[in-house]
Amino acid sequence: MKSILKITFAVLILNVHLSYAQKQPFIGFWEVEKVSMGDRSMTPVAKWVKLHEDGSYESGNGWLKSIDGKWSYDEEKKYIESKDLLGIKDKLGGFTISFTADQMIWKRTEFGNEVRVQFKRITKLPMAPADYLEGVWISEGNTKEKIHFRWDRIVVFYDADYKRTTGYWHIHGHRSDITILPHTKSKSAESWRITVDKTTLNMTGISNSNKGVERKFKRTNVL
Repeated sequence: MKSILKITFAVLILNVHLSYAQKQPFIGFWEVEKVSMGDRSMTPVAKWVKLHEDGSYESGNGWLKSIDGKWSYDEEKKYIESKDLLGIKDKLGGFTISFTADQMIWKRTEFGNEVRVQFKRITKLPMAPADYLEGVWISEGNTKEKIHFRWDRIVVFYDADYKRTTGYWHIHGHRSDITILPHTKSKSAESWRITVDKTTLNMTGISNSNKGVERKFKRTNVL
């Protein structure tokens, strides 16, 4: 009798979870395709959110997870709110939500402008330029200089004689732009626009000191 009751209880719990998931078709893994505010595009790079059945969610950019939080949903109003458990309170409130099987749209008004966030359903973490950037790169020119972009945001430059210089690297959240902040006080920070994938890295200077300078690298596993 006890075993029958246990099985019945387990089935009831399962049915509750299945019913909950069916009522909330936005449960799952999503990537931000586009963010617009009025006539401006403000799309973050490789931004994703994963909404769980238990009312929790997580979010980040590329392989970097930055948020653990809770969500709540008013089904009658089609209104979703989220709370970052360690972050700053969002005083502007939640979003009205609409969705299809593979697309979801959040809308709200911010300072008189409509904000529209468009998501697409995904199955794995998207890679951001910062994820591709980490590793060792060797110049395609004759100098054979190397750059090592480390996971801890330290960057190490090696010249042809293997002399090292170091600094910090920072990547923009909405563009493929990196800024190098040298540890040497006599050197100034410089920014570069990058295109990067698994094997190649192209850098174009966008600061006054390096504007228009182009550098090309290929990935190497030899430091």
